[in-house]
Amino acid sequence: MQTTPQIPQPGHYGVIDVQDVRDFIFDRTLEDNQVGLDLAFSDDEITKAMRFAAMRYNETTPYVDTVNAAYLKHGMLFLNGIAYGLYLSKLQQLSRQDITYQAGSMTIDAIKPQLDHLTAFVKIFKDEFERLAKERKLWINTANAFGSY
Repeated sequence: MQTTPQIPQPGHYGVIDVQDVRDFIFDRTLEDNQVGLDLAFSDDEITKAMRFAAMRYNETTPYVDTVNAAYLKHGMLFLNGIAYGLYLSKLQQLSRQDITYQAGSMTIDAIKPQLDHLTAFVKIFKDEFERLAKERKLWINTANAFGSY
């Protein structure tokens, strides 16, 4: 049975919480999201993205380190991984609603600009997460082989 990790309360030094994620992706207030007039991601969506970021990290080679989704540290590494998961899920959701309308000589694709915007974000966050995860795991692997440096 899969369970959603319990996110530690603020005050656990170095552990990423839902508010850290909101701050990182500017998803904190209605003013941050004037177009949608709502928070883009629920606490549950963020918590699931944290779990998926941990899973992605644990599956990254070399297999020298694993993390628990309830206690994600290493700030920028996992903030990028969580943001990648959130924007990827939003991209998948909007892709299902992507319909092009034809009215006379006009073609309208209302969601395409959002899809293009999200696709750019997904690439940025994915690339940074993968780079930081690989660098961390290579550092751990090297430190284990030659002693800490």
